[in-house]
Amino acid sequence: MSHNKTCTKCNATKPITEFFTQKQGRYLQSWCKPCKYEQSNRIRSGRTGPERTEVGAYRRGEDHHNAKLTYAEVGFIKSRIGSYTCAEIASMFGVHRTTISAIKTGRSWY
Repeated sequence: MSHNKTCTKCNATKPITEFFTQKQGRYLQSWCKPCKYEQSNRIRSGRTGPERTEVGAYRRGEDHHNAKLTYAEVGFIKSRIGSYTCAEIASMFGVHRTTISAIKTGRSWY
């Protein structure tokens, strides 16, 4: 049994320790670790703009494609949470009740 594998990206034959396992843990990925690192770095380097935070994570606020509320609306909702039920506020803004509940409990609301 061979303990080497050929990377389909760089076509180099390397020891199996140079390959990550797939999510299930049974099989090896087809690209070697250096090729995967290169791909990850290339993808990360393309991420620039106002969404980028100081820790490298990306906030998904009102500019996110799934966002239904703006930051101003969320601020208004937070100020009215005690006065109305989540269902009442949700019907005012045309969103689901669980979205308002997420704002109330501090979970992500997008």
